[in-house]
Amino acid sequence: MSEKEKEKKKKLLVELLSKTPIVETACQKVGISRMMFYRWKKEDNEFVEIIEETLSVSRERINDLAESQIIKKIKDGHFSACTFFLRNNCKRYQPKKPVAAGKSYGSRGGYHITIIEERGIYNINDLRDLKQKTREKIEMILGDYFLEE
Repeated sequence: MSEKEKEKKKKLLVELLSKTPIVETACQKVGISRMMFYRWKKEDNEFVEIIEETLSVSRERINDLAESQIIKKIKDGHFSACTFFLRNNCKRYQPKKPVAAGKSYGSRGGYHITIIEERGIYNINDLRDLKQKTREKIEMILGDYFLEE
């Protein structure tokens, strides 16, 4: 491929990606492989900058479109759209993540408290039980640590 043809394809790629940020589709329309696209990115820093900016702007445009569709559904009274929006945009409606604690020994000695997210907690009694067990583990870990010093 000549340098002129290569530059023409790069320009067309940028144009296509500005409309839809899907590299595979843009490469197919231009007639190059994804491997060629990534080779061009590796070889041409200016191309990288242009592509990254184009993809960023294009993704933002798609995000705006998606949000407008969610808002339209909310206005139309779709409950699932309402819950989706609230769970992703309002802390009060985000699912709570129960935690558990455990201890491990650090490379320099001493304890590290590890908090992990527990899965499968669906009712309030399980959650209360988990909170109590977590509290007991943390007290045990801290108690052990302070007793050793």
